Amino acid sequence: MQINFDYTFKYNWELVVKGFFVKYPHKEFDFIKFNQVIDFKINPDQTMFIKRLVYSKKFLMWSLTMEEIVLNSQNKIMDMKTHLVKGRFFPGLMADEQLSFRSINENTLYKVFKELILCRNNCLMQVVNQHPCSEERQNNHSQRDVNQQKTSVWSYLNNEMCQYFMQKIINYAEKHPILIKRLKFTSLSLVLLGGLLYAGTYYKKSQQLLKSRSNLEQPILHNHQAIDVSSLSNLDQIRTQNTKITLDVNFVQQQLFGIVELTITTIQQIQEILLDIKQLNIISVRVNNEVKRFDIRTGIEALGQQLAIRYSEEINKQFVVSIEFSTKKTDDQVGLNWLNPQQTFGGKHPFLFSQCEPIYARSIFPCQDSPSVKSTFEYIIKVPLPLKAYAAGLLERHDEQTNTFYFKQPKAIPAYLFAIAIGDLGETKINNRNFVVAEPAILARASKEFEDMEKYLSAIENYLHPYEWGDFKAVVLPKSFPFGGMENPNLTFLSPSVVVGDKSGISTVIHEMVHSWSGNSLTCQNWECFWLNEGLTVFIEREVIRRLYGEDEYKLKAVEGNNTLKQYVNIFGLNHSFSSLTPDVKNTNPDDCFSSIPYEKGFQYLTYLQSLVGQEKFQNFVRKVVRIPTLNQNEFKELLIKEFGDIDLMWDQWVVQPGYAPKELPFEQEFKNKMENYVNQFLNEDLDPQEFENWNASLKANFLDLLQEKDYDLKTIRLLDEDYQIFKQRNPEILHKAFVMGIKVGYPLAIGHELTEFLQNNGRMKFIKPIYRALVEKNKVVAETNFNISKSGYHK
Repeated sequence: MQINFDYTFKYNWELVVKGFFVKYPHKEFDFIKFNQVIDFKINPDQTMFIKRLVYSKKFLMWSLTMEEIVLNSQNKIMDMKTHLVKGRFFPGLMADEQLSFRSINENTLYKVFKELILCRNNCLMQVVNQHPCSEERQNNHSQRDVNQQKTSVWSYLNNEMCQYFMQKIINYAEKHPILIKRLKFTSLSLVLLGGLLYAGTYYKKSQQLLKSRSNLEQPILHNHQAIDVSSLSNLDQIRTQNTKITLDVNFVQQQLFGIVELTITTIQQIQEILLDIKQLNIISVRVNNEVKRFDIRTGIEALGQQLAIRYSEEINKQFVVSIEFSTKKTDDQVGLNWLNPQQTFGGKHPFLFSQCEPIYARSIFPCQDSPSVKSTFEYIIKVPLPLKAYAAGLLERHDEQTNTFYFKQPKAIPAYLFAIAIGDLGETKINNRNFVVAEPAILARASKEFEDMEKYLSAIENYLHPYEWGDFKAVVLPKSFPFGGMENPNLTFLSPSVVVGDKSGISTVIHEMVHSWSGNSLTCQNWECFWLNEGLTVFIEREVIRRLYGEDEYKLKAVEGNNTLKQYVNIFGLNHSFSSLTPDVKNTNPDDCFSSIPYEKGFQYLTYLQSLVGQEKFQNFVRKVVRIPTLNQNEFKELLIKEFGDIDLMWDQWVVQPGYAPKELPFEQEFKNKMENYVNQFLNEDLDPQEFENWNASLKANFLDLLQEKDYDLKTIRLLDEDYQIFKQRNPEILHKAFVMGIKVGYPLAIGHELTEFLQNNGRMKFIKPIYRALVEKNKVVAETNFNISKSGYHK
């Protein structure tokens, strides 16, 4: 066998090193297995021309490409044309690409040259001469050396596979002779064959996958929903102990490409592994590194699909399931929020954040997507420069060369607490354990707003027990984040609407901090008892506020929450299960029942229980409860009976029955009388505007809530606007209520550009939903117009 090369090399090869474009701007290879330069020239004008054949794993897809690169060091211009070889053994390849990079600075240009080409003597010929099929190599070395090489290289391919791929390359060469004219072969071209070394295994693997996927899109055969009706996993048979997820983030395609490794323990004998997925491409499945057959089963649209993996195992056994996957780019993708630069504060770079609660983790990676299953997590996240990645865990290291971030979450958490945030992000250290993360444009304001985080965290510790999660990082997201906050461990998400300037939004920060105990350490077993997460968190939050800011602020927050509770009960209906603390979520997305009801009705029930036994006893009970990993309704009821004995729990009235809370807050009437007095003063035009201005945000919000219950008209809103400057309030908690009132009476300012600006700058559902609801009732055209203007900035 002979291989002839015709090169024109006029360059000092000592300045050129192995590899080329392992990383370059906006485009990355996961792994380059084969990289052969077939033409290389440097022209008198210092323009470098390279033509190379590359076999690479790009975006988790193996491909063979022919690349033509022109580098002009004088003008600092790089142009690149890529032709992707097409054939049935390279499925799903993209079209040809042409890239041009301008204004490359000297440092970047040096890095490009540094990773430029394989050295002819040390690399190119070495591939040929050291190949076990080289006759010259076999003549000059012992059979023992040859056998060793066969074991390390040649054993990956059999002759039939070699012939198959070589025929494909020959066919391609005949059609495109100009592209590989400098590479001539008489038999098997070992250069190309070496490049296709893993293509053989890819082809073999693809054939296995075709067989393994012969039963895709089957109906769900088995239902294991006794623990959690919102999961299609066999929760009663297996438990995930650790989740290791490797992600490559592609902003161009708005997709994640990844591999998840689930360490699973059997708690019963199994015949298959069932996992939750939704809108995912499943590429391959392995169990203990062995390829396995799988089905994708459908049946309950709201819950996604069931990934069924053929695998039998005995009880109390552990194994590792490795799944290669990619997310799908769809209009209704909720778990991932891809933002264009114009949707961010900085306006220069894209942004990505996740939102997995309640059942959207399954749309990011295959998992047991139930709060009843907790696992430790490992994250490996590769992102394009200059972006940074954050995850719900502790940062272990950052590989600057590949811009890959490694995180670990040592405490077991449910899948819905998986979280990532990727963007142009900066970080401010408040103290040794509190940090603020945000885009540079808002970082200073957010850091100032949350400078007292240590005070809040210490107050919660005093009420409960020491914080056990290490760092507490608050991430202020772009305006499209739909909630006030999300309690991802070590990565709490906060709405920018909380950054008001007067710290009036700190109750949201305290609420998310409390979740580190109730919700993250203690977790509801399923979404039918979601109030155990949120009702308990609101209860603790307000006990902390009582201790930090006094009894009046505690009562203000409680009454304000009660007003919201009544509004949502009216929306769902007095007899609808969604207005109870045990909503019926079977065969539905539990997100549909989320509202203020589990928060506020849950809080009021716990407040009622505390009134029966006293604050000290109930505080001790709460301290015990938040140390329990998971709880359901019945278990919580049993704990109450065990702790407090024969007390009147009123369980059915509070927890089971829908509608309003069965008892009023003990201070509700007293507080309502006080607020009634303020409202009457206002209606009689006796309320001093300066006194109103001095009220805090909670008092103003309560005032507006009570005023909405009165018969107000256009004159009332004009008075609020002109004398009390209600539409100039900075706090959206107040401003959105004013807009709702103004819309209902047709006040011009409330349906003008001020409203459009508010809706464009706020994506928090708490504020925009009531506004759109009022608009639809009174002026559908204005509602549609504003929504079309603002929808690009909203959560999907």
